[in-house]
Amino acid sequence: MPFKRKKKDSPEVSTASLPDIIFMLLFFFMTVTVLRTAAAQVTIELPETETAIKVNHEASEYNIYIGEELDRENPKVQINEYLVSMKQLDQILSDISKPLMDFEKMEVPIYFRVDRNVKMDIVYDVKLLLRKYGLRKINYIVKNVQRKEGI
Repeated sequence: MPFKRKKKDSPEVSTASLPDIIFMLLFFFMTVTVLRTAAAQVTIELPETETAIKVNHEASEYNIYIGEELDRENPKVQINEYLVSMKQLDQILSDISKPLMDFEKMEVPIYFRVDRNVKMDIVYDVKLLLRKYGLRKINYIVKNVQRKEGI
């Protein structure tokens, strides 16, 4: 007497929790993804110091790079991701400071990354422009080196 096999239906996959899983994945990738920051278009070798204080400078809106262009001939100024001339920098700083009250201008952090081989005259010119528009909270980004004991 032959036995007949019953056809087994494969169990259905429940999709009730699928939106929750997708939401959790979306939330995970939103929290771990780093947004693109401005990359320096000028070559910069930061000066070294033993007395640096760590600050969160990645959150700043205004990063000024002063260094040599990739061809190593002329010092260049870059604000955020744009290479600019001094005249353009003057206009940009004017646009930054126009909508701000005087006390607000004092709180806008400007972060300088200056190549150690750049002459100070271009740095001085940029600082004069910042002072002209009341932007006086300047922080220099440097390399921190460990202090050697016994020296």
